[in-house]
Amino acid sequence: MSPSTEYLDMDRNEGVSHKNRGLFVSHRCIAVCVVLVVAALAVVVISTKMLTERADQAAVESPSEHQPPAKPPPKNLRLPRSLVPVHYDVELKPTLEGNFTFAGSVAILVKCATATSSVTLHVKDLNVSDVSVSEAAGSRMEHDKYDEDKSLQFLVISLKRPLAAGSNYTIRMNFVGSLNDDLAGFYRSSYVDASGRKR
Repeated sequence: MSPSTEYLDMDRNEGVSHKNRGLFVSHRCIAVCVVLVVAALAVVVISTKMLTERADQAAVESPSEHQPPAKPPPKNLRLPRSLVPVHYDVELKPTLEGNFTFAGSVAILVKCATATSSVTLHVKDLNVSDVSVSEAAGSRMEHDKYDEDKSLQFLVISLKRPLAAGSNYTIRMNFVGSLNDDLAGFYRSSYVDASGRKR
């Protein structure tokens, strides 16, 4: 005769009864935890307030004589967005024998995005001449002057009347510069050919 199923289940459980399992916490423990959390929040709020007040007070006080003077704001090295280049025609004529110079000219077709009465271009170590700004029809725009800002490497052309937004203009100029060996811009370099001559 085979044993009953009840008997086998009792052997397996070994007399342990199953109760609902879970975490039971007393009311006193919950109250202590709540008090600790509130106290921690109070400490954080009070310390933050005190640090903020100290920082505000330090900012109000006059600067010390030993502090370096405030730096001026950085200059904007980017070109204004009022003119957008469309096409460049550049002509370069290097002189490779003797004084290592170059001469050239440029015609820059630009579209005026926003009305402006000045044209700003990047120029470095160039002697610029014959600067002109022309409308699409070919008539020249009168300009008061053009100045070079060497610290920003800008050439600024000041016009007598503003360029119209949406119109195309051509900026022309001639220039002369030196072919330096500093590996920047239009530069010169040398090499030794197969016969041992430096070129």
